[in-house]
Amino acid sequence: MFNIPMGVKAVDKWSFGHFMMGVLSGYLFRISSFTNVNNFLITNGIHAFIELIEKKSYKGVLLESCVNHVSDIVFFFIGWVFSFALKNIQGTNVIVLLWIVLLSVFLKEIYREIFPYSNGFIKGAFFKKMCKTDIS
Repeated sequence: MFNIPMGVKAVDKWSFGHFMMGVLSGYLFRISSFTNVNNFLITNGIHAFIELIEKKSYKGVLLESCVNHVSDIVFFFIGWVFSFALKNIQGTNVIVLLWIVLLSVFLKEIYREIFPYSNGFIKGAFFKKMCKTDIS
């Protein structure tokens, strides 16, 4: 009845996304004049907090292992470090678009964890569409 959208292995289909969000958040906070320490504490701290509040199991089924949570944090951090190699992008419109992407991903992840059974526009962490074989 429920899918397993997260992972139990160290590297899964979401690892690259964690890396890219680390790059994006590190870059945007750097060009917004945050000190490196504040940039690290805010971006990596929020990400680690989200990993900590994520549901780990449901009705005895392991959804996301501790190893996976740690590797998600590591991939995000590696992306954050990589963001310092990027040169500044010129153009306010591009920066605004990048902020919109970052904030929308952040809000979506918070929503998925607060409403894990949601079947709305944003699917909850535990929701799976019913398929013909699921209907008796």
